[in-house]
Amino acid sequence: MNRLKELRKEKKLSQKEIADILGFPLRSYQRMENGESQIKTDKAQLLADYFKVSVGYLLGYELSRGFEDYFDFIEQTESSNLKKAVKNLGKENIVTLKYFFEKELAKQYSPQKHAKYYKDSRDYIDNQMLYINTSLMGLPDSIVELILYWANLDDKGRESILNLIKALAEALKEER
Repeated sequence: MNRLKELRKEKKLSQKEIADILGFPLRSYQRMENGESQIKTDKAQLLADYFKVSVGYLLGYELSRGFEDYFDFIEQTESSNLKKAVKNLGKENIVTLKYFFEKELAKQYSPQKHAKYYKDSRDYIDNQMLYINTSLMGLPDSIVELILYWANLDDKGRESILNLIKALAEALKEER
C-alpha cells in the first residue's frame, strides 16, 4: 500500500489541495491515494519530489523515507569504513549500491524457497539489506570500494571484469 495519505496528512493538506498543487484531477489523485489505480512512474516521481521522499518509500517498498535517513545512520555508526566510502565515493554511489543489491536480491527471491521466513519479496529484500549494511561496516576499505565500483558497472561491464578476474586467478594458479 502506498503512503500518499500518510504523507498528505503530515502536511495537513486535503486531497483537493494536493491535487491542485500538483496539477492532478482530484478524482485521479483520490484513486492513487486509495490504491484504486496504479501510480504511473512520472507521477510517482513528482509526488516523491513534492513530499521529499524516495519513490520506493512513497509506494511502500522501502522502510526509510529516503537516503538522508540512511546517511544519518552511517554518520552515527562506529564504522569508519562506511563513512570513508561515502566521503570518497559520494552519496550517489552509495545509492547506486543500494539499488544494485536490491535488484540482485529480487532476482534470487523464490516464493517456494523463502515464503517460510518472509511474507513477500519486499520483506526478503529488506531483511537481506540489513545484513548487507551490517556486513559492509566490517569490511576493509578496499573491499567496500571494490563493491561500490562493481555496483556502478552495467551487466556487460561486470561480466568483462569477472572474466578478467577469472583469467588472472587461473594464471596465478598455473604459476604456483
